[in-house]
Amino acid sequence: MQNPYYRARMSLLFPGDSRWRRLQVRPGVEFALTATIEVDPGLNGFETQGQPMSEETKLLFLRPVLILFGLVCIFLLPLSKIWPPGFIWHDEATRSYYFEMICVVYFTLGIFLLMASRNPLDHLSLIWFTAWSSVAHGGLMLVQSLDDWPHHGPHLMGDVPLLFFGAAMLFWLTPRRFKAAAPQS
Repeated sequence: MQNPYYRARMSLLFPGDSRWRRLQVRPGVEFALTATIEVDPGLNGFETQGQPMSEETKLLFLRPVLILFGLVCIFLLPLSKIWPPGFIWHDEATRSYYFEMICVVYFTLGIFLLMASRNPLDHLSLIWFTAWSSVAHGGLMLVQSLDDWPHHGPHLMGDVPLLFFGAAMLFWLTPRRFKAAAPQS
């Protein structure tokens, strides 16, 4: 059953597509993956008349954020091929077993985030782990980027803000507490 409030759409772009140039994809790359989240204009989530967004509305927005974050985790390796300075921490000419291990861990996390998007309230510990580990990982990468600016500076426009932005969205949208539904008799 499709949720009426949002839908996620993925598309592949090829060099002939008019949107290709805006992505600034590296020469030689034959396709790019894009993800779009569309929110139904009838959703009243942002029109709160100065009131904080309700937990129910935040939950509606948490689902597509989990989908998008999961897709980024799954496609970390292709992202690193499209823009290496923003995602790869080793010399491109050499193979890095460490980077391959990180890609596998993030791929697995991405699969579980996609599964959690179906019912986020059942997966709060995974969502909180993702948020806090993103802050920790992004913080360490921030320090490392500043420490070796000439080589790792581009990470400040790639994976570092991506992790912080993803964590901020998860912190903002994830419910702090929820009431369990009363058992039906």
